[in-house]
Amino acid sequence: MNDYVEAVCVGKPMGLPEYDMDAEQWAVYFEESETPWSDEPRDVLPVYCVNAEEATDIYNYYNQNPVESNPLPEAWAEYNSPRPCQFPQLTELQYNPKIKLINEDNNQ
Repeated sequence: MNDYVEAVCVGKPMGLPEYDMDAEQWAVYFEESETPWSDEPRDVLPVYCVNAEEATDIYNYYNQNPVESNPLPEAWAEYNSPRPCQFPQLTELQYNPKIKLINEDNNQ
């Protein structure tokens, strides 16, 4: 139903929808799903909605259909690093002689 909730949250909503006065939007709070690249405790994530109807729909749907913990895609298993993303080995800056990089050591 909601791609953001499906991607980063787990379980049922943590409570009824609430109106966030600072954001001036309705919010439904979920627990963050576990990630293999972070040792931090899981956060409580707000899912902001444009109106009370949308917040109620999200609350009702995920209260009846809790988000299951999704295993990592198999494609990530090929990485040796605990992070699923890596920087490219070579960048455009390494190939473009017209771009002069400033080195912190010699300020050139």
